[in-house]
Amino acid sequence: MRSRAMSKILIVDDEPEQIRAPMKRQLRRAFRNRVEDLKILEADNGKEALEIIEQEIPDVVILDVMMPVMDGVTACRNIRANPAYSHIYIIMLTGRDGGMAEGLEVGADLYLRKPYDFEILKVSVTKGLQRDSRREVGALDPSTGLFNQSFFMSTILPKELNSAERYREACVHPLSLIMAKVRGEAESPPADEVMGKIIKGLQFRLSDRGAYMGEGEMVILLPNTPAHNAMVTAQRIRQTVQQYGLHSYVGITSYDHGESLIYPLAEDNMNLAESHGANTICLNDEVLASLDGGNRGELS
Repeated sequence: MRSRAMSKILIVDDEPEQIRAPMKRQLRRAFRNRVEDLKILEADNGKEALEIIEQEIPDVVILDVMMPVMDGVTACRNIRANPAYSHIYIIMLTGRDGGMAEGLEVGADLYLRKPYDFEILKVSVTKGLQRDSRREVGALDPSTGLFNQSFFMSTILPKELNSAERYREACVHPLSLIMAKVRGEAESPPADEVMGKIIKGLQFRLSDRGAYMGEGEMVILLPNTPAHNAMVTAQRIRQTVQQYGLHSYVGITSYDHGESLIYPLAEDNMNLAESHGANTICLNDEVLASLDGGNRGELS
C-alpha cells in the first residue's frame, strides 16, 4: 500500500499539439522514475481546468495566461479562492510581455515566459510535488505509517469518491471499502505499536489507500475492486490479526450504494460483524465469515 496518494499535474493550454503534447512528453521523461505514481491531466481552457480540478485535485497546475472561454488569470483567482486547493502549486505561462505582477497577485507561485526553459519548469514542478509530499507526510500516523483519520476523511476519501463517480459507468467495480476493528482481551484495543506491526504485515496493493482511525480501527479503500476481491483482503486482515493473539471485526461495502453511503455502510457492517462475535466478516448486511472460518453467504 502506498503511504502517499498519486501525484497529479494538470497542463492547461489551448494549443494541444504545440504546447501540451511536447510538455507532457518532457514531464514523463523527467519523472520516469515515478511514472506509476504520476498522472498528467490536460485542459483546453480555464473553465475546463476548474472542472478537472474539482474532480482530480491536482498537486501542480501549469496554466497558460491567454486562453478562450476563461483565461489563466481568472482560473488562478478561482483556484486560490477555494481553501481546499490551497496546496496546489500554480505555474503560469505567457507568450506576451508584462502580466507577471498580475499573475503573482492572483496567487501564482511562478510566472514563466514562452518559450519556457524546461529545466526551470522541471525544478518548479518538482518543488510543487515536494510541497504536497511534505503535506502528506505530516498527515501520516507515526505508529502505523497509514494516513491519519483527519487527512483520510478530508482529502483521501473525497478524492477517491470523486474519481469513482467520474468513471462509474466505465468501471464495473469502481471502489470497495473495508473497515476493521481489532481487539484483545476484554475487548480492549491493542497498543498503536502493535497495530503498526499488524499493518506492516499486511501486503496491500500500491493503489490501495489506508488510514488508521485510532483505538484499533483502520479503513482500507480499494479502487477498481469487486466485492469478492475485497473479501480476500478482509480474510488476510483477519488471519494476520489472529497471528498476534488478537481478534477482529471486519465490515465491507462497495460504491454501488453511492458516495454518501459507502463510509457509514462499511461502519454498519463492521458493527454487525462485532455483534456476531470475534473474527467475523460482514458484507452489505450479510455475515460471510465467522470465527470458524466458514462462509455463510455467497459473494456476487
